[in-house]
Amino acid sequence: MKKKTFIIFIKVGVITFIFFSILFFIFGTPWGKATAVKEAQEYLDNTYKQKMVVVLYTTYNFEQKVYIAHANPINNKNIKFNVYISRDGSIWYDSYYIENFSYELGKGINRLTKDLFGNKNRAYANIYSDYIKGFDIENLNENTQITEVEKYFNNQYYINVIVDQKFDSPNREENVEKMFKLINYINNLNSKPDRISISFCYGENGLYTNFKLELDREEYQKIHSISDLKNYIEDNIKK
Repeated sequence: MKKKTFIIFIKVGVITFIFFSILFFIFGTPWGKATAVKEAQEYLDNTYKQKMVVVLYTTYNFEQKVYIAHANPINNKNIKFNVYISRDGSIWYDSYYIENFSYELGKGINRLTKDLFGNKNRAYANIYSDYIKGFDIENLNENTQITEVEKYFNNQYYINVIVDQKFDSPNREENVEKMFKLINYINNLNSKPDRISISFCYGENGLYTNFKLELDREEYQKIHSISDLKNYIEDNIKK
């Protein structure tokens, strides 16, 4: 009886060991994540003058074998970026500058979206890269303003507008006019996005999309009147 119990105990132990080994191999280890947080914070403290904070939630990329620590500047929690740390503790890179300039590129359209549709609605820009080095920006530093570097991102980002309401009547005409103001604003930007997307959603946290208009640069630059916009809307509805 004792021998049977011992064998069962060993089998359970082996199965448990295998289970957690696979789990840690795919999702990383708790101690690895804790170390990644520490390494990321030390890296940010030594790299940037402004205070950056690493949040405790850290993920693991199985394919790249890298921990991803999530952080933000203490003075602007709207800018969320990642620090990538290998299993040996070395830092690959961080995405602060990309997220910072994405935020700056989208700040104006976000403000206009809130002015037109209300504060619960939003818009943002996303640069098509995680690597700021790929843009070869000279003398890049924390004081670099978006106006100094926006030319590098021309056609290298997209704008997403999310409106938390239905597009349909009785507000359809009013919504078309507001959409035109958004597109007109984008057409007057110095650095223009590769594409734009305007989504009308409903339900909790905008779970359901009622209407979505996606335009590439060639399309939205052809919109010079509400009539032009209506043509694209009707074509989109027919699809």
